[in-house]
Amino acid sequence: MPQINKELLKKIGLGALIVGFAVLMGYLIYRIFFRPIFAPDQGATNTNATPSGTLPPTNTNTNAGVITTNINGEIITVLPAIDTVATGGNTLADRVEIGIPLGAAQTTQGLNYYDPASGQFYRLGSNGEPELLTDDIYQEVENLTWSPDGGTAILEFPDGSNVVYDFNAKKQITLPREMQEFSFAAGGDQIAFKYMTQNREDRWLGVASPDGSESKGVALLGDNADKVIVDYSPSGQVVATVRESLNAFENEIGFVGLNEENFKGIVVSGRGFQPQWSPNGSQLLYSVYNQETEYMPELFIVDALGQDIGRNNLDLGLRTWANKCTFSDTSTLYCAVPESLEYGAGLVPGVAAGTPDRIYKIDTQTGTRSIVANPVNGEGDNTFSVGELFISEDQKYLYFTDQVTGEVRKIKLF
Repeated sequence: MPQINKELLKKIGLGALIVGFAVLMGYLIYRIFFRPIFAPDQGATNTNATPSGTLPPTNTNTNAGVITTNINGEIITVLPAIDTVATGGNTLADRVEIGIPLGAAQTTQGLNYYDPASGQFYRLGSNGEPELLTDDIYQEVENLTWSPDGGTAILEFPDGSNVVYDFNAKKQITLPREMQEFSFAAGGDQIAFKYMTQNREDRWLGVASPDGSESKGVALLGDNADKVIVDYSPSGQVVATVRESLNAFENEIGFVGLNEENFKGIVVSGRGFQPQWSPNGSQLLYSVYNQETEYMPELFIVDALGQDIGRNNLDLGLRTWANKCTFSDTSTLYCAVPESLEYGAGLVPGVAAGTPDRIYKIDTQTGTRSIVANPVNGEGDNTFSVGELFISEDQKYLYFTDQVTGEVRKIKLF
């Protein structure tokens, strides 16, 4: 039997090792220095596409430009396409040149607001230009509530004083300091409010004429004022909602009428109830959070008029707050939805104040929804966190306040 030459085997093994190392180094040199920069064209692929019936992915930068590097290391950035009219993609959100407003609200006459810098009141007309509503100046207004037509506003000041200003008559009337949390009736001829005193027996939910006359108590609040949201319904039947805890997971929302009507309540699955009426008062949009939503707010809409109260309680499948939405008509809703939310955001809404939003359009009858716009600046970046959302009277524009800067931006719908 022939003898195995051990020295020969060692030489063969060493040679194989050297060859393998050379092949590996050659491959690495190719990858680093000679591999083509551009991959072969495989056809267009929409990496942001969302499967039908699902929400877009979160924690992804959908605004990033396409970055390529040439062989000399020069960086070339190609910005994404920006639409000037909302079609579902990146849409330019133009700044409205009105400074940093307070109390912006869509009225039947246009977008009204208060300018803290000048102490004056303006209306943004259909031509996009600010119109001064009065020469009178009010400094340090802390909060204000507009009538539906924008002809009257209730001004609240840091010292607790309240003033009603009539922009048509150019006159003011002082309201009692005890009045808080105002809401106008749809016709603007009546206000609802909380009347709060040191004595719990004198704390009331009340209504009155806008000048404070003809006031009357609707319901005794006592120690339950924090459970009541003053919010006149467009139908005029309801002046407030009241929350009662049923158990650890559910609350019943009751409706307070002007004449002690025995309205049915609505059972909501969660806490943090935040409502908004539809334009005719037939439905109520609301958001709540619970364990199943990881304590993030989720939107629902429910019938809320007469004998239909509580029917068709529809989960809209969007995690946002009701005050980040606006109705364009009785069946169409626009909402700003954060790209992502942290666990427990419903308990502490402020954690989402810097999170960019996308704008959705929702059919309130069917729950069908679609992305209308990803609002971006001129560089294609979405840095906008929506505070409140408004739609113009002609429905051509969506206006929103940016929580980051305080500015008002607008998106063209058509």
